[in-house]
Amino acid sequence: MPLRALVRAGTIKVFRKGAIVWRRGDPAKSIFVILAGRVGLFDGMDLEQSAVIDLFCAGAVAGSGYALLEPPHFYLFSGKALDELRAVVIPIPVYRRHVQNDHSLLLGTARQLLAGWQRLVAQTRVLKQLSANQRLASYLLALTDRKSGAVTVRLGDDQLLIAKLLGVTRESLSRSFAVLREQGVTKRGRMVTLTDLDRLRRFCN
Repeated sequence: MPLRALVRAGTIKVFRKGAIVWRRGDPAKSIFVILAGRVGLFDGMDLEQSAVIDLFCAGAVAGSGYALLEPPHFYLFSGKALDELRAVVIPIPVYRRHVQNDHSLLLGTARQLLAGWQRLVAQTRVLKQLSANQRLASYLLALTDRKSGAVTVRLGDDQLLIAKLLGVTRESLSRSFAVLREQGVTKRGRMVTLTDLDRLRRFCN
């Protein structure tokens, strides 16, 4: 079944920033094709207390794995719009029917689930092997394509969300920024200057 037909089977919805897209423990009824914005996976709905498990960005399909399971099933995590979000909401029975009739869609779903698993394994490795300071340095390096020299990057998110992404508290994140000054990192608001990318990369390793 062509992707266009699949999208036609759903409904385009807009969620304001901070809106709950789906809630942990609720029956899993829909999948979400992200058109614009991001969805954060949380283990609860209180951002102050909840860890960010993963992110879905534009082009991703959230919840497709439920289409491969026999009902009833329930959302394991909550989804919250981190920006203004546009998504195609497709009922799971409809998506499952398309998967059963279109092996290319089934293969695409399996590939996306595998990519998500690999991403979570990589994140677990980072959490176990790198210190909080090294995790912040790695996060900053990922914001630029430059390999050497100096660069100024802009933080796309506030410190609370960055802290949750890195698995630390907001206070710990502030301390890590202070520690990284010795590695040539300076921060003013959301603008961060990395004066020596090679040095910062060696610090991470």
